Amino acid sequence: MSIDTMKGTICQYFEKLKSIQDEASFPDIYFLIGRWDSAGTISDNGLLLGADQISETFDIPRHELGLWELNNFNNLQNIPVVVMHELTHLQQEKIKEDKTLLFYTLVEGVADFICALVTGKNPSKRQQDYAQIRRNEIREDFRKEMFLDRAYNWIAHGDKETKNKPADRGYYLGYESCKSYYGQAADKKAAIRDMLSIQDYKAFPEKSKYEEKMSK
Repeated sequence: MSIDTMKGTICQYFEKLKSIQDEASFPDIYFLIGRWDSAGTISDNGLLLGADQISETFDIPRHELGLWELNNFNNLQNIPVVVMHELTHLQQEKIKEDKTLLFYTLVEGVADFICALVTGKNPSKRQQDYAQIRRNEIREDFRKEMFLDRAYNWIAHGDKETKNKPADRGYYLGYESCKSYYGQAADKKAAIRDMLSIQDYKAFPEKSKYEEKMSK
């Protein structure tokens, strides 16, 4: 299987994104060999995808990979899903940035939620499966740090990966908050626009009523 055979699926996802976000933009996509430090990112040149992290096949040697790398080696078939997650980040040009954990959690949660809305697949399913049965514990831990500069405890911290606790649990909380916001919105396209241009990160979880739903 080659990336070239996935163009049809990727283009279908582009069309679906355009149907829910009228202002969607579609840049060039570059597949690069990196240093196992990014599965994808955005740049002024377009999307940069880390082919080293998203090209798992049965015949690739794994003996040099650490625990986080083994757990996050994305199968080649999932490339269209990774493309959609990163493409969503490109749509977030109007967001108001800050350094809080809540900001980074929602930035990634929006990308995961819209990606799942388009593709039917949550790219952070591993974190979601872990968190679903521990959501109260995770929520309480998160609340202690959500307004602090503590993203390193929840996102992009592969060095904290253990056999019993995956890294990047912040993606789950952001995803669930966006899912709650979207689910109660009467105007779904307006909800997408809101998520892609969040200005008040403290107010967003309140509007989504995520805390209320989590406590049930």
